Amino acid sequence: MESAILASLPKSPTAFNPYTNRDRLMGYVYYMDKKESGAADEEKRVDSVNNPQSFDLFKKAFSSIVWKADGNSIEACNLNAFQLKSPYKKDSHNCEQASKSDLMEFLNSLQLKTAPNEAGIVTTLEYQSGRKDRVLMRMLEDGYISGPEYGDAVSSGIGFAFQDPKEFIRYAHFVFYVRQYLVDLFGEEFFSQGGWKVYTTIDPKLQDKAQEIIDSYAKTTFKNYNIDNGALISLDSKTRDIVAMVGSQDYSNKEIDGEVNIITSLKQPGSSMKPLIYARAFEKNNLSTDTPIFDVETDFGNYKPKDFDGKFL
Repeated sequence: MESAILASLPKSPTAFNPYTNRDRLMGYVYYMDKKESGAADEEKRVDSVNNPQSFDLFKKAFSSIVWKADGNSIEACNLNAFQLKSPYKKDSHNCEQASKSDLMEFLNSLQLKTAPNEAGIVTTLEYQSGRKDRVLMRMLEDGYISGPEYGDAVSSGIGFAFQDPKEFIRYAHFVFYVRQYLVDLFGEEFFSQGGWKVYTTIDPKLQDKAQEIIDSYAKTTFKNYNIDNGALISLDSKTRDIVAMVGSQDYSNKEIDGEVNIITSLKQPGSSMKPLIYARAFEKNNLSTDTPIFDVETDFGNYKPKDFDGKFL
């Protein structure tokens, strides 16, 4: 760690700044998706999850490269699987030399063609270097690591992905619901001064039970009906206090927009409106127990409501 910091600071203190270039911290494998009708080609990243075969092909070929440092240059051999972009060119022994200070450019010159797919299309895989590669280049320049160590470090970093930090907030949706309530009541500036003691109506036992219920539904009912999220709120019928609030199945899950509180979000009321509508109709004597209700598709201009299963009797 110390040598990495010492090597990177003199010449590369802000190269691929991790605060503004998080996607260039480690370097990555990619290919250019060719577009038709004159549209610009699109860069597509290759990883072990979405493109396992292509990813493994590239990483295996890269790992087989033999690196040998000599003075201010480094030689890369066993480049059989790769083509090189100009100005680099393999010799008859499948080797090429590069200046240590130009290693980023050399890495970016590597190209590996895949076998044709079912449609006969050949994909050219390439590497985009990142800050990790620049730090390793500087460590190699300053003699902190050898050629083989440099190659092993670059190779092991291919495909490495940082995990998004998870901040654990107990009963997060309810906490932020209460916070927003206080901000609306007293203002952001006054609230942000701190020193508050906030007493709420949440019941930890009921809250934990509510979360347990949503989690159990996520494993069964949600999957059966292709639902990816759910919420639950429980009120004290006498005081109308909120005793449990689960705004989503998992607050930290970005794939389901877990931070969004479904309880307080605007959404279609669905069948929850029916008792109110029927009650109003009975009240106005427009509906009785003998009135037939036709379950047929109805067109309200540009709106055709449907049941959950999309069927009608």
